[in-house]
Amino acid sequence: MRIAVSRGCPQEGVLLLLLWCLVVDVLIARLTRGGMYIQGYADDIRLLVVGRFLNISLWLIQWALHTVETRCSLVRSSVYHDKTELVLIRRRKLSGFFEPHILGFL
Repeated sequence: MRIAVSRGCPQEGVLLLLLWCLVVDVLIARLTRGGMYIQGYADDIRLLVVGRFLNISLWLIQWALHTVETRCSLVRSSVYHDKTELVLIRRRKLSGFFEPHILGFL
């Protein structure tokens, strides 16, 4: 039997945990293999990239965002842009900084 999903599940729903395991665990495993620290909680994901070279760190962030975008496309899901943030912590002046993008935003 096939049933089309027309909307997401409620935050408190029992089904949410199962869907999280089916969809997000694969994504977290892939990003972790890419050398990043990933933390998943409820329906949120945090990504931490630490590096000495800005261009490599930004490339890793962009790769991670592209991976999230691809996974969302595969499972017909989306990213809430209002909840998506980039926090840059630096020790010295930046030159050549570019902002990573996901689905044309950020």
